[in-house]
Amino acid sequence: MQQVLDYAVTLDIPFVFTSNGDGFVCHDRTGMSGEVETTLPLDAFPSPAALWSRYQSWKGLTPEAERIGETKNALIRKAVTEWLACYNQPAWPEAVLILYPG
Repeated sequence: MQQVLDYAVTLDIPFVFTSNGDGFVCHDRTGMSGEVETTLPLDAFPSPAALWSRYQSWKGLTPEAERIGETKNALIRKAVTEWLACYNQPAWPEAVLILYPG
């Protein structure tokens, strides 16, 4: 867990999950829930929508801020796609796809 927590701090990731195969331990760095670490059964892993909602609350993201982020990502993807076409590159580098999804 400690190594994962170190990565979470470095990458500014609010939720860390580890598993021993019987359940999960959730470490919530947001300070918004009652407990920092919670043990969850395997069938209680939070949905992507629930995690996204908690993340938005933690970061103070509003629908307007989300739209701005989506627009920014679309502009970055367009610029990189045009740049790749100029240099006859067939595909996006994987690191860019991770940073600017969609």
